[in-house]
Parts: sequence; structure tokens; C-alpha cells
Amino acid sequence: YPRVFAYILKSDLTFLVQSDTTVGFVSSSKKALCDLKKRSINKPFLQVCTSLRDLQALVRVPSRYKNLVRRSQKTTFIYPKQHSHSLAIRVVKEAKHKRFLDKLSAKVVFSTSANLTGKEFDAEHALKNADIVVHQGEPFASNAPSKIFKISHNIQRIR
Repeated sequence: YPRVFAYILKSDLTFLVQSDTTVGFVSSSKKALCDLKKRSINKPFLQVCTSLRDLQALVRVPSRYKNLVRRSQKTTFIYPKQHSHSLAIRVVKEAKHKRFLDKLSAKVVFSTSANLTGKEFDAEHALKNADIVVHQGEPFASNAPSKIFKISHNIQRIR
């Protein structure tokens, strides 16, 4: 399986999967997700990874927030501008979604909720438009989204 997933992730295919928070689309291609959700390419995407080591390769976590980031569950952090833009990243710790992400060749992928921008989750739309549907033994459920915090000189709760 890992070789198949490695090949697939190098393309612009999208996966429909039950994430650690809600039903989501995952892809290595921002453009594929924009097309799927009918949203602007300029709007930033959440990036997900499965380890703190992968997170550290992307951003520098300010010292005073390292424990908070390490201990947080189902929480997205928006980090200060690194390369001309801020990055929203969540480290996935939930077992099923983490296993799926670990099978992918990329250390970090883009993720978004499986709905059209500004609309509620529509299972029919999601199933029809995803390239690959990943079933993990349970039906898809639109659960609560992740908490979001913005880190700068202080920390601000966004959602």
C-alpha cells in the first residue's frame, strides 16, 4: 500500500476521508482542492502533519507555546509569517486519521472540510467529487471543526 499511496499523492488527486475533526478532503495539490471547493487559490489552506518533527520542518514554534502545541488535541495553530505568509498547521494525533496520513508519501498535506465554501456538508457532493474515498470502518460524520489559535507575541483564539 505505501507505494500506491506514494504514487497517488504526487498527482493532483483528492481523498475524501474522515479526519480527526470532521469529514475532509486531503490532497498534495492546493489547486485540486480549490477546484473541488470552488474557492479562490489565494485563500490559505490548512496543512496537516503527524509529528512534531514534521511541524518543526515547516515553522519555528515560539518557545513559550511549545508545550501548548505539543499537548493540544484537535487544534490548529496559525504561525507567524515565515515565507511572506502565515501558515495554519494541525498536528494530527487521532489514531485512524494519523494512520492514513502516515501512509502518504508527503510529510505534510493540505486539508479542508468536505463541503463547498460557505455551505453545509453534503455527502452526495463529497462522494461524487472526490477522486478517492477512504473508508475507515465508520460512516462519515460532520463533527465539530478544530479549535484555531493564532500565535504571535500573544495567542488569540480565532475559533
